[in-house]
Amino acid sequence: MLYDKRWDAKTEADPLTLDALLAWLKTQKAARKYDFHDKCGACLIGQYMAHLGIAWSMDEYKSVVWRIFGDDRNLAYRVLVELPHTLGAARARALATD
Repeated sequence: MLYDKRWDAKTEADPLTLDALLAWLKTQKAARKYDFHDKCGACLIGQYMAHLGIAWSMDEYKSVVWRIFGDDRNLAYRVLVELPHTLGAARARALATD
């Protein structure tokens, strides 16, 4: 069988998935707070967007939320809106949704 160097190529995982968000949250300090009501990027998704190098805008925010949570508004609400607004608590809420 012939060797094809493309077999060694690494594929990039989609960073706009719940699994990718959870992986990022795992690397953050659990006690770090976020401001859900901030309209300039200090919310959880805004911080994740900054990590990914995505410029803040409300349109980008909506696109990222949709890509991560799809049509599951209940899940998005539980993870992003419910208290307490810490990265650790958001991660725990996301993990508890299974």
